[in-house]
Amino acid sequence: MFRPGKTNLKKMARGATALAGSHFEHPGSHTMAVLLALGLIVSLVVASCQLPNRTRSMIGPSPSTWEASGVWMGAEPEIRVRIAKPTKELVVGGPRLVLAREASGRVRIFRTPVLIGASAGSVVLTETGGEPVTIAGHVELESGDPRPSTRPRPGTLEAYADAPTIAVQGVEYAGAVRITTEADGVQAINYIDLEPYVAAVASRELYPSWSLAAYEAQTIAARSYALQSMSLPKFRDRAWDVESSTVDQAYPGHTNHQRSIQAVINTRGRVVAYRGKILRTYYSSTSGGRSGSAADTWPTGPGFEYNLLAPIQAHNVIHASEASRFHRWEVVRTTDDVTKRLRAWGERAGHSLKNARAVTNISVHRLNRADRPSTYRVGERNGVSHTLSAEQLRIALNQDVQGLPDATGDRRVRSGDFEVTAAGTRLVIRGRGFGHGVGMCQFSAQALSKRGWTADDILKNFYPGASIELAY
Repeated sequence: MFRPGKTNLKKMARGATALAGSHFEHPGSHTMAVLLALGLIVSLVVASCQLPNRTRSMIGPSPSTWEASGVWMGAEPEIRVRIAKPTKELVVGGPRLVLAREASGRVRIFRTPVLIGASAGSVVLTETGGEPVTIAGHVELESGDPRPSTRPRPGTLEAYADAPTIAVQGVEYAGAVRITTEADGVQAINYIDLEPYVAAVASRELYPSWSLAAYEAQTIAARSYALQSMSLPKFRDRAWDVESSTVDQAYPGHTNHQRSIQAVINTRGRVVAYRGKILRTYYSSTSGGRSGSAADTWPTGPGFEYNLLAPIQAHNVIHASEASRFHRWEVVRTTDDVTKRLRAWGERAGHSLKNARAVTNISVHRLNRADRPSTYRVGERNGVSHTLSAEQLRIALNQDVQGLPDATGDRRVRSGDFEVTAAGTRLVIRGRGFGHGVGMCQFSAQALSKRGWTADDILKNFYPGASIELAY
């Protein structure tokens, strides 16, 4: 979001009175700009009293702090969340007015809705009934509606819930949204303080009625995952830190869910750490009673060494996921269906399954230390066999193939922990859990919280050997 450093606040306050002039422009309305200027002067003064001076230099250009200790002491950072991958058009709405800051610092005012596209590497913004405005480079958008003179006290439920927002593709986001041009069009990246981001993630990851302790465990895990992602050298030159999808963590935009917000307030700055570094705290819905291992699920080579850390490998920990409807499940597929999906996945992944002709059986090849399958062997009628990881097989069995029904709902293979029985031309897949099973099981976290476990108890159970530390 737009947060001027303290040295620039006086200049911006003086300059705000000139919004109707050359610095702030609206394609057709200067009267509204003058009214907005008065509101912005108040907002800037309030901001100078309430908000610390936070910059990404704490994370981006100074990685040695992270790499030396990992548990970083400092102010709350901003996180950059990609909320829209490159697309031809975006629609921005929400407030009546949107501020658009150019890379040069010039600010324009647009009435919503605003259609955003790209042309020759520039961002093009068009109001309803207005002329297109072309801006070179990136554009940062923020709510331009005048804000009340009295604002909630920072760190309160009201301060989180009542944050100004703008809508991108119908989804509301607090903070600022940066629009950049790519080869395929425009993409959108939400710049938001880490704590409200974590609250929003928690609101999507858990059921609204779940206990405060489960939410506190989830917020600590989500914060740890985010901070660890922000520290990775391989992503340092990227325009965003995390995706808004389950590729990283499900982020629904702004939330006013009080339990999520209260959990963030209660756990502010707390992270899961191991040997002085913030842990990549994987978590999933339902363990089914057995833990997965990060080293069996994701890369471990250069740049991915964090997947070898002990707390996120398979352990015999306490599980309690029986309340989940996916604690146990069953899917029946024809051998032809399985063969076609595995062959299609093999073609995409460059795996030997691309040559599969007639799959007849699938068996467990190796178990991890918690007795959860880590690799499987896929056998064909001609005696040829293929070996692949449990997570690869889960993805392969859910591969979309033209002419076959989508692997959704009860047809979906929910985890990589299952046994397969051949029944004529059908394969009966009986499985456990939902997700990869690495780290915290969310249904178990809720069940354990109802037994009186605290967030710390839950996290130490699912990440054995790790500790809970204060990062800021």
